[in-house]
Amino acid sequence: MTIPWAQNDALFKKLVSDGHAWQALPFIFLKLSGFDVEMPNLTIRPHISEAKRWLHTYDLKIGEHLIEVKSRPFRFTGPQDWPSPRLPAFLDTTKKWEAKPAKPFAYIFVSKPTGGMVSTCSVAGASGRWERLWRFDHVRKINEEFYAVGRQHLVTMDVLVDALRKDATNGL
Repeated sequence: MTIPWAQNDALFKKLVSDGHAWQALPFIFLKLSGFDVEMPNLTIRPHISEAKRWLHTYDLKIGEHLIEVKSRPFRFTGPQDWPSPRLPAFLDTTKKWEAKPAKPFAYIFVSKPTGGMVSTCSVAGASGRWERLWRFDHVRKINEEFYAVGRQHLVTMDVLVDALRKDATNGL
């Protein structure tokens, strides 16, 4: 018997724990790039009914910039070898993104097989490049609407570092 996603606390805890572990790679990269990076300790909601209390959480924080980290099960080392021009980078569910009181500055995608990282900005008009796509989530076994960007909007980590430094010097 399949447990519905909203009731599957074990799967939720596994996915959150796994995702938190992958946050360490961009955390170290950004720290070594000279940023004062915060990575909160892992906290997990005890039950789906308390999910709204976790809307303020973030993966990484540099100053006022929130950064979300998404680990992916496929191979890439940079935007040039993202698996397919037709495979978008899924940022978040539309419902979750729209409910967040503070929006992320950027998303970082980490390849589990290679450790490669790419990024995309999510502020200052970037959402105009986003698509809204309905997809079947094979892990959670539900249909969900997502925000996604095409491979042409993915950048190398040095571009993200430059954007963060530029914002820091402009007082943004």
